[in-house]
Amino acid sequence: IEGARALDARAATGLVRTLVGAARAAGIDADAELSAVGISHEELASVDGYVAYRRLMTLTDALAERTGDAAFGLHTAERFVDASSFGVVGFAARSSTTLREAIDRTVRYAPLMNENTQLSVTYDDDGARVVDGPMPPLVWPSQYAELAIASFVTLGRAWTGVPFAARAAGFRHPAPPDAGEHARVLGCRPSFGARENFVVLPREVLDIELRHGDRLLGEFLDARLDELARSLVVAPGPLKETRDAVRALLREGRAPPVAATAK
Repeated sequence: IEGARALDARAATGLVRTLVGAARAAGIDADAELSAVGISHEELASVDGYVAYRRLMTLTDALAERTGDAAFGLHTAERFVDASSFGVVGFAARSSTTLREAIDRTVRYAPLMNENTQLSVTYDDDGARVVDGPMPPLVWPSQYAELAIASFVTLGRAWTGVPFAARAAGFRHPAPPDAGEHARVLGCRPSFGARENFVVLPREVLDIELRHGDRLLGEFLDARLDELARSLVVAPGPLKETRDAVRALLREGRAPPVAATAK
């Protein structure tokens, strides 16, 4: 995907709802910002819908500016991001038995969350080095980059129950005047002006069993998401079918309620 085509790509609406929820918690009515970027309430209400990538990026910056929170992306990741923020892929990751498995699932199905994302992971003695960023020639706004990277840490802590610190982290954008919140949220002082956005999760937590891991649900979702990934079909229809199938499975008592897995 290059140029205008990259800008025309789509991202799942789950993260839009998360951003709007963070803004509203700060006392901001986000309706004006949603209208300004062209996201309707109908789109926002769609459980497995998509919005234009460029609209998500513009909305992130607009809400950050409106709240006046210089660490809006970090705080959104810390306080509001959950499995539902990343749609069906988020639920699949949360069903993983270990954090390593959750990371691998997220990397595998990243295009189903955001068609512009280039997400990768490498493992060494330090742990898992996750690199996350957009396809060239795009550059993520700093607030979005910080939200994306911090989410690996905050969700990892929530799902393992271990308040670990990242081994290292880095962002492509320049350093802010004060990086104190970055150090607090991530547990390490990140570098700025880096070649790529990255975070290193410690080796010690990678194989801890996740609190809500469910092997059967994970395998079930893998089969459906593999079909979508092979064809790069990310239209709302197939994801709706996956969601409905998951709900049917849950009704059979084979996994925890989907509502619970969103947290």
